Amino acid sequence: MGNNQYTDLWENYRPVIINYIKDGGGHFPLDKDKFVQRGNRDTYSFTLTVVDGVIPIKEGNAVARDLKTVLDKSDSFKKYSAGKIIRIRLTPSYSLEVSVM
Repeated sequence: MGNNQYTDLWENYRPVIINYIKDGGGHFPLDKDKFVQRGNRDTYSFTLTVVDGVIPIKEGNAVARDLKTVLDKSDSFKKYSAGKIIRIRLTPSYSLEVSVM
């Protein structure tokens, strides 16, 4: 697999992530098998701290990179993340946590 191997998965979860940002946070389980089918990583977990809609680049983490790609293209994400600090975390148990500070 090459670039953007997780992009379609994140597109499916994007509306949920944006709703959690609008609602002040939340968490939900992801389908582990869908991630594992696309890659052979030791871990899929990551944490992104988004400040005023700017998502950091996570070198060497295709899962986080592809989420960044999806959210960077979303006008709704830009609208609801403006002026906020948001933590998006994929845990080792495949739970996605969205915290708005």
